[in-house]
Amino acid sequence: MAQKYVGLDLGTHEVKAVLVSAGLRATQVLEVAVEPVSARAASDDGVSAALEQGLALLRRRGWNHYRVGVVLPGSAASFRVLKFPFADARRIAQAIAFEAEGQFPVPLEELEYDHIPFATGSTGQALMVAVRRDTIDKITRAFKAASVDLKLITVDAIAITQVLDSAIPELVKTEPTDNRMPAVLLLDIG
Repeated sequence: MAQKYVGLDLGTHEVKAVLVSAGLRATQVLEVAVEPVSARAASDDGVSAALEQGLALLRRRGWNHYRVGVVLPGSAASFRVLKFPFADARRIAQAIAFEAEGQFPVPLEELEYDHIPFATGSTGQALMVAVRRDTIDKITRAFKAASVDLKLITVDAIAITQVLDSAIPELVKTEPTDNRMPAVLLLDIG
């Protein structure tokens, strides 16, 4: 049985939402909504203004009872590419905090962070993204107060990298008389 999810992009200038139905055999985009974030509100605090607009959009569309994944604006995150003398992803995960120390203007204890490792021969690198913990807490509290099931908070660079890192499904062979064209779709909600 297919389940419905909402992807919510809290952009600096626009809030974008997509309602997706995902089942065992197919994933389908059901609806898309885009609304501008007012210039006055965006100048105060981009995340707060977009968060308020996003929750209002979910209520107006009647999507507030679905599970929601949130994509933060790029301005809410800091990105670093860290280099390692080894390519093993497990070792990179163990060393990421050590290598990241001093890379951000605030201590790592005040940040939520994640990384995507990638090998470059015998050495490794990792794309690391960090968001202030108080920003994550503000979003979590707002969704809890609105009784919306928040399942994920991410940033676009990490989300796209994770999608591109997974195996692309094999195309289904069609008969020559069939007019359909096979395609692979990468949907960037951010």
